[in-house]
Amino acid sequence: MASFGLALLTAALPFSSAVAAEFDSASLGRLFDGARTYAPLAVTAAPGRTRAALNQEQSETLAALFKAVPAAARAWPGYDFLDRPFLVTMTDGSAVLIGHPAPPPDFRPVAFAGRLVYVSDRGPAIGFAFKTNFDFAGAKVMAVRGGDKSTPAELVRFAVHERFHDHQHGYDFTRGYESYRVEEAEDVALAALEDQALARWLRTDDADAMRDFAALRTRRRTLFPGTAAETGEENNEGTARFVETAADVAMEGDAASKQVILRGLETLYGVEDMPKWRLYAVGAALGRFMESQTPGAWQREVQDGRRLSDMALARLAVGPAEADARVARLTAGPEYAAALAAGRKSVADLKAQRQEVLRRFEGQAGLRVVLQSNSGDSEYFSGKKWIDYPDGSMLFDPVGEYVGAGFELKDIMLRKTEASELEFFLPAGSLIEIDGAPRRPGVSGRFASVRLEARGVRVEIGPGTFSDEGKTLRIVRQR
Repeated sequence: MASFGLALLTAALPFSSAVAAEFDSASLGRLFDGARTYAPLAVTAAPGRTRAALNQEQSETLAALFKAVPAAARAWPGYDFLDRPFLVTMTDGSAVLIGHPAPPPDFRPVAFAGRLVYVSDRGPAIGFAFKTNFDFAGAKVMAVRGGDKSTPAELVRFAVHERFHDHQHGYDFTRGYESYRVEEAEDVALAALEDQALARWLRTDDADAMRDFAALRTRRRTLFPGTAAETGEENNEGTARFVETAADVAMEGDAASKQVILRGLETLYGVEDMPKWRLYAVGAALGRFMESQTPGAWQREVQDGRRLSDMALARLAVGPAEADARVARLTAGPEYAAALAAGRKSVADLKAQRQEVLRRFEGQAGLRVVLQSNSGDSEYFSGKKWIDYPDGSMLFDPVGEYVGAGFELKDIMLRKTEASELEFFLPAGSLIEIDGAPRRPGVSGRFASVRLEARGVRVEIGPGTFSDEGKTLRIVRQR
């Protein structure tokens, strides 16, 4: 995700005597370096000039942010969280804005810790937990919705993590990225031992623990070649977790920061969650290991597409004989037996769950809608539960939010096929209007093609646009 270069010339600050601040990319690049203060954000008003103080939540969030930003920059050279304006909403509906070239009139200037921020009692509706390219008052801003996280530090960690994904777009972090499905209990068990080894190293700095990890990772790659695909997620989510926890060191200390990673490593993941969620913690731990070996020197290689775990394995250089001996010792212990039993149960449970969820999806009443999105459209999924199928499809039960192809879907069962078709059901009694008069939609979008199926009737239309207004699906063919 390409970094957003800001070149903002002069901004008149709405104090009683106007103050001009000059912004340029060079000064932004020096933002919050060490103990120095970034001049444009350090403009302060004379006593009594600001209209209102910050409330406790706003103050604590900003304090956490201004600690985290320089720490994140040190953790990943070239990553600057505030090279784009930042907007965060609060639980009371207010909002704080930083670095915007022309804040809206309802955002008043407030000096905080020697820096200038803007505060509004009523912030905009962001809609989702975050948006890295939120259009606001004529500028693209990084926007985060408050209230979803329990503490200011947790909110800032989340923002730093998601903004880092935007930074990744300009590089080859995930060259050749693939997903993979876990189907074998032994894969689950060996992965659990990997996680235990990483946790032991993180707690004690025990070099022998990392050699155990290298041996186990080598064995998994041999037995299950598809696990090579997990290195893409380690480079993607793992480095983002590494950066957010590095920022957390400045906010909450090293012990609390490590605990974020340890929680992930000490979770026994089943076959559904292994290819995604465990790799946040694994990648973060590997990032910490590489930083302990070659501080500040490995990040560029990851940006250029080298796999983080491959770099760690090369650094450790565990030979075949040593690897075999270590794996034999580790798999003879009770930890492996427990993980293997849990893996077998997880495999059986997933098979039954796939059948049950698919039965419920196919058994829904109403109108089946199948959309083929336009190629190249970006997508965003959120949901606590989705299931992968051997045919390459995935089924959300339900999807929390889906944004893609210009439209949004919320809180429905949704299937995405390997061919990128989206399938869902409209409730029984829904109306369809083709080429009807457009109205303000509740949900709208565009499609490459759409197929509607009901009572044995199948209609194919496309390309065009649609809108969902409650019980009416309006479809307009492209002219």
